[in-house]
Amino acid sequence: MISITNQEEYEIIPFKIEHSKSIIEIRKTELKKEIDKDFPEDIANKLINELTIEKMEEISKEPNRLILSAVNKSGKVIGYGCLVDQQIRLVFIHEGYQKLGLDLK
Repeated sequence: MISITNQEEYEIIPFKIEHSKSIIEIRKTELKKEIDKDFPEDIANKLINELTIEKMEEISKEPNRLILSAVNKSGKVIGYGCLVDQQIRLVFIHEGYQKLGLDLK
């Protein structure tokens, strides 16, 4: 179990298809922030439009890929990450949980 400083506890679990909608919203929020900073608007919008539940399911089945969800006690997805060939490739945290600090228990 991991806790966020002054916040609720959460756990890291394997991706479940029912996490897709929350993960997509987290990623869309981050992509919108990255427009003009890291991505031109047209590329960011293309990536946003490609994020679907079907795409998440397809990605989750790719060989050597592991998607993990950070879920709080009430079942809300507060972040997710992806490992490819056992290396962390990306981590995204819901904006309401960013910059809070993490404690491992």
